[in-house]
Amino acid sequence: MAEFDYDAVDDVSAETLAAITAEISGTGLKPLSDEERQKRQIEHEFFLAECYERDRQQRLEYERRQAEAAEAERAEAKRQAAIARAQAREKLKAELAEQSRRQTRDQRLPAFLTTRFGKSNSDTAT
Repeated sequence: MAEFDYDAVDDVSAETLAAITAEISGTGLKPLSDEERQKRQIEHEFFLAECYERDRQQRLEYERRQAEAAEAERAEAKRQAAIARAQAREKLKAELAEQSRRQTRDQRLPAFLTTRFGKSNSDTAT
């Protein structure tokens, strides 16, 4: 059997090589015509446009969800602040009520002691 002389082979175009490879492998692929290549190019560009649009829609949806989450966080922070203010008001109200009770008691105590025991605070201090 004779050996193949690789050096004797001139440069082979990609189309010819693809046709030979297809023929050898038995797939029967023929080289693409200019029209088929153009059609594939258009299909590829259409596919890329679809991918771009899908990615854009996903990005917009993600940004919308992020904005909603941020708004929910702001609303929760406002709610928590309102609760804290209400609790502070209630605490202050209770403190003021207690202070008022003490003042009323302190004001009534001398009169009570005088009527009950006949002594004033100044008499008991000495």
